[in-house]
Amino acid sequence: MNMQVLFPSKALAPYIEVYYLSPDVHQAFHAKRYSAISTSCLKFSSEMAVISGQAPHPTVLEAGFGDLSGLGVKLRPGAFHALFGIPASELTNQVIGLDEVLGQAAIELIERLAAEANPTDRVRCFERTLLSCVRSARHRDDLITQQLMAAVQQLPAMPVAKLAEELGYSARQLQRKLNEIVGLSPRLYQRLCRFEKALDLIPVSSGPQKINWATLALNCGYSDQAHFIRDFHEFAGCTPGHYLASSYVN
Repeated sequence: MNMQVLFPSKALAPYIEVYYLSPDVHQAFHAKRYSAISTSCLKFSSEMAVISGQAPHPTVLEAGFGDLSGLGVKLRPGAFHALFGIPASELTNQVIGLDEVLGQAAIELIERLAAEANPTDRVRCFERTLLSCVRSARHRDDLITQQLMAAVQQLPAMPVAKLAEELGYSARQLQRKLNEIVGLSPRLYQRLCRFEKALDLIPVSSGPQKINWATLALNCGYSDQAHFIRDFHEFAGCTPGHYLASSYVN
């Protein structure tokens, strides 16, 4: 199934990285394996919505969540905590119903999304609901959260000790804060970001091809190809070559 990619409005760009839309909100996916991920996502079908948290291991959605299609929302690191005031650590390795966070508003949102035939209208409908969360977040004392969200963007390329020093934290304090903001330890978050960078560089859309894995590994910051393959297998559940082959669909 072809997926359409849309980007958030200016007001939500600090919280949302991208939207993924299927051609038909009622069309169902079969359950599938998902690679490890450094941030949380919202996934909608015509009947339900869930939030899947950051996951340091490959996961397979439970049978009850296997038909999620229609709209996927990839949040930026730290956005779940900033929007809903809930520690991201509570969402690590978890899949929960959106109604556990938004209550009745989530049920009403699902109904409105299912009624929208146009993908762009579906996204705008979702944004209207989420903007109310943004307005609530601004009433909280979010200065430290905003500072850390900005710092998280630097973390993949900066030693933890140096980042802690720049922010005025001890390494232990920074680790506690980041666990609250992104739900992962600094080291694990760095490793996942490096893996995700590698995924982005694998050109699965153009079909099977020869890839210089050693060069790709070095470009992503791995010490060597063996290091890259070990991390890739841990986070994707397969080798890079198998991932490329299984991602290509004739």
